[in-house]
Amino acid sequence: MLESNIEIEVKIRLKENLKDVEKKLLSLGFRVESDFSRELNIFYDREWELKKSGYALRLREYLDKVNLTLKSKSIEKRIKERLEYEVEVSSFENMDTILKILGFNSFFKYKKERKLFRDENDTLATLDKTPFGNFLEIEGKRNFIEKVMEEMKISNEDIEEKNYLELFKEFYENQK
Repeated sequence: MLESNIEIEVKIRLKENLKDVEKKLLSLGFRVESDFSRELNIFYDREWELKKSGYALRLREYLDKVNLTLKSKSIEKRIKERLEYEVEVSSFENMDTILKILGFNSFFKYKKERKLFRDENDTLATLDKTPFGNFLEIEGKRNFIEKVMEEMKISNEDIEEKNYLELFKEFYENQK
């Protein structure tokens, strides 16, 4: 049986520096799971059939792990909630080759630096460094996400509704 997960997350565009945000996370009981490390993401589709049906297929390499993830589109923009299927694979290169043999084309690739935090409620917080700014993502149960946002005094104006694929595409298009 295929195991799915409902991913609930919010992305915040940071105005303050990363050290201050990290101090706030630590004061709220988050602990560091990993220091900043490079994360590589590649997106795939086959004649845009996934995009047309509201899905995204991503291959990610981060912290010596490789994951293939299929995500549905989120209806809500503020705190995103979507279906997610994810499997760990043993080889980035082999999975890339398998996808291409199956007719999927890689259409977008980006890298960022990410630092992981987790609290006792299994709420995940990540600090992300990108060429167009720094972000905080909070993932977990909705009530814990909202509590962390309230305690960190994060307003609705700070929430970034676009996903990283959209943000990176915009950034690269503006570089031309």
